[in-house]
Amino acid sequence: MPLTLRALFFLSGWTGLVYEVVWAKYLALTLGSTAAAHTFVLGTFLGGMAIGYAVLGRVADQIKNPLRFYAQLELAIATLGVASPLLLGSKWGLLVIPAAAALMGGTLPALSRCGAVANLYFLNSIGAAWGSLCAAFVLIPRLGLDGSVYTAALVNALIAAAAWRLASAPPPEKTPYRESSLPPRRLFYAVAAASGFISLALEIAWIRMLALIYGSTVYSFAGMLAAFIAGVGAGAWLIGRPRFERVAPLRALIVVQVVSAAALMVTFPFYERLAFLPIWLDTFIENRKGLFMVYETGKFFISFTLMFIPAACFGMVPPLAAKAAVRDPKETGTRVGAVFSWNAVGNVLGTAAAGLWLLPLLGLQGLFYAAVGLQVLLALALIFSDRTLKKRPLRAGQLLAVSTAFYFAAPSWSPLQMSFGGFRQSISNELDYETYRKVLKKFKTLYHKDGREATVSVIRFKEGSLALKVNGKTDASTSLDLRTQVLISQIPLLLHGKAKEVLIIGYGSGITVGGALTHPVETVDVVELSPEVIEADRWFAPYNGNALADPRTSLHIEDGRSFLLKDGKNYDVIISEPSNPWMAGVGALFTSEFYAHANTRLNHGGIMAQWYHFYEMNRWTLRLVLRTFASEFAYTSLWVTFTGDVLILGSNQPLDVDFSSLAKRMSVEAVKRDLGRVNVRNPATLLSMQIAEDPTVRNIGRTGNLNRDRFPRLEYAAPHGLFMRRKTNVLFQEEDGFTPDRARTLQLARYLTHRGRPLSDREFFEIDDFHDSYRYRYRRTHAKRWLATHPMDSRAWLAWARAEEDGSNADEARRIITESLVKFPNQLSLLDKAAYYAETAFFKKGDRDAAHSAIAYLRQLPNSSALEKRRAKIHRELGEYEKALSSLESAAALAHANKEPKVDEVWMEVAELALEHDKGPLVVDALEHALKANPNNDNAKDLLKTLVEHFKRKS
Repeated sequence: MPLTLRALFFLSGWTGLVYEVVWAKYLALTLGSTAAAHTFVLGTFLGGMAIGYAVLGRVADQIKNPLRFYAQLELAIATLGVASPLLLGSKWGLLVIPAAAALMGGTLPALSRCGAVANLYFLNSIGAAWGSLCAAFVLIPRLGLDGSVYTAALVNALIAAAAWRLASAPPPEKTPYRESSLPPRRLFYAVAAASGFISLALEIAWIRMLALIYGSTVYSFAGMLAAFIAGVGAGAWLIGRPRFERVAPLRALIVVQVVSAAALMVTFPFYERLAFLPIWLDTFIENRKGLFMVYETGKFFISFTLMFIPAACFGMVPPLAAKAAVRDPKETGTRVGAVFSWNAVGNVLGTAAAGLWLLPLLGLQGLFYAAVGLQVLLALALIFSDRTLKKRPLRAGQLLAVSTAFYFAAPSWSPLQMSFGGFRQSISNELDYETYRKVLKKFKTLYHKDGREATVSVIRFKEGSLALKVNGKTDASTSLDLRTQVLISQIPLLLHGKAKEVLIIGYGSGITVGGALTHPVETVDVVELSPEVIEADRWFAPYNGNALADPRTSLHIEDGRSFLLKDGKNYDVIISEPSNPWMAGVGALFTSEFYAHANTRLNHGGIMAQWYHFYEMNRWTLRLVLRTFASEFAYTSLWVTFTGDVLILGSNQPLDVDFSSLAKRMSVEAVKRDLGRVNVRNPATLLSMQIAEDPTVRNIGRTGNLNRDRFPRLEYAAPHGLFMRRKTNVLFQEEDGFTPDRARTLQLARYLTHRGRPLSDREFFEIDDFHDSYRYRYRRTHAKRWLATHPMDSRAWLAWARAEEDGSNADEARRIITESLVKFPNQLSLLDKAAYYAETAFFKKGDRDAAHSAIAYLRQLPNSSALEKRRAKIHRELGEYEKALSSLESAAALAHANKEPKVDEVWMEVAELALEHDKGPLVVDALEHALKANPNNDNAKDLLKTLVEHFKRKS
């Protein structure tokens, strides 16, 4: 086969995968991002391929010049490709995909008379793998969906032109393989179908498993798909080598099935360890900047290695079956088309059965088991079909015995290990696999299920808090996420004041829904994609007020975007809290078209509330989200709920908050209780969360491109922020709160004007306490205002110092505390902070004067074991070991007297310091005290035993 023709068929595969990826995204905009929708799109594509293989394969045998026919097919594909952006989304759009796929299916039978089927399949598969990567990493991020399709159509047109030119001198047709006593063709058709079924079932299983391990980004999916297809292509290439030309197809098919099943059995026990690979891979990446592609390449090769042997075996089956089916050169296209058509039919059935039925029924591990079992059954059927094979019952018995032993001996996976989400963990480089497993023992899996849409787990932490994990990523919790989950509903409903109809997209832990139900609403429509999230609700019901049992709650299990696009009632408040947009499919809930539809479903005075995050985020991506949201609403505002979470509010009228009734509405018992658990006890604290009004939101967002349905920039940009693991602070750098003129436009200033008096000292304190450890620029300004309003409140000085400290201005913080002690020399909190700053200056800068200042400050504080330990640490660093020992002994005695936990550890510190200075009796005495406090302290036992043996030898 000429090199030019090989290149053309490689490009045919490339365009085919580009179309498949892009068309799936087109249809997801109308059908939704559900498993059923994805299965429908893939089934439509593969079904069209099957029709093309079968029908056009027969046509190919009637064509005198196969290259000219191939050129015509490519030109027709290009035509449909150009038309597809216009048709998809209309009632005729669903016909485009199967029609174009049928034409693609006809290209292989058309060329099967010009070259070996295995080589053609190899070229097409490698091209497809490359197309998957190009679509994700190059075309869609830079050209969008329309531009990507037009590019593929242009390539198809160029292929058609080149093939037409080559048609003037077509290559000679190949002589088919002949073997005596071959079984009927239907056996090979059945093998092709069965192999197609198993291969797609395994592909779905691998992709779900690796998504848990790598994170379900569009790049992960593209890499996994490319790795599988590349493995298939490698198998086709191998079986097409000249040394295999005379291999008997039936015997080869037996070997292929046995090898594939054996590879799965051998590697299956190691699958659990794959969850550690992202952590291991991460240890090689120190400075993450510029290494995104290196990381993605590593993921690709791990996936390729995992799938290679089984995928290669799947790639060998259609060429081998076609080799056996073609027995007359005049029916080459017909028989090749029939084999690949049955293989595609198996693909369709495997996709539907695995994705919609087997995965939820059997779970991920069970699906792998089932795939191995099907391969063994297929191998057994082929063994008994090969009449030339000697000792068939014996060989079949051996295979059955090995596979049975595998089923009984194969270990079960740890659900926690598979869904832990190591791809988001920043863990020490020294961590090994066994230590990693010990770390996981701190958690307990309460619920784990592999559903159609996602794998969902509920994890209990050692301290008792719960986390909901979806595809390995924590989507809700009762600890760190609690504040955001409560406030996402409380802020918009309290600002609106009269909401009756509420829509919430994304259920999560249900805490947001429960918050909405604390208000006098009439209906809360909840849209959740995954039924397993709803099943997991029984663990979160105590935290969400049993939200699903409330008669006002109306649950809808479907795609949030699809729900909103339907004709239906309007809402006073729409809350969208999907998962992070780096997860594939979630970006569709952040497009300008989505927000435009949401806007049309708002009642007059209605509010759209969008959760977003700025952790694992870069500045460009955050601006993109703000810009896109603001493009569809006349008025916007930003509200920070926690250190990495923000709430974007949009409306068509300025927010007209009824300040006269706000406090009363917050004091309703259910609302008060819900807000109280996140330390919001007055309107001032609630309103202090606003960080920007509309002009600032638009200024931060800047001008530029939007995230659109047909140009999904966010979905392809967000994974870069996830990889960098950084937080952008652009919102805190440009917020309105610390600029006097802009601060007057915020709701807090309007509230204070309305009530006619400034913040009380208690309100100042609660606002500062709520925003502790972040938003330091605002807190600095807030503290200065606090001092100006209440100059004799020592807490204001402490708040100012802590804000400077959080802003990495330690010297200024120390100066502020020193100055405050002139005014409040006996204020314990100021003395403690002064001691802390002096200690820091000593330990970090070696300032010995600061050490003595720290000791002096500590002497003015009430004595405690913790204080004595701090003093001992300073004395020890100064070389004053006697004083250090004395302080440690005092710390131990105080800890014992107050019945504090871990008293033994304090005595161990005494023993270690005494040992350093050869104070043997004191060491023994301290160890005895340690063992008295904790008889199970192994370190104390071992050290005491060593000392006793040492003294015996000396005596």
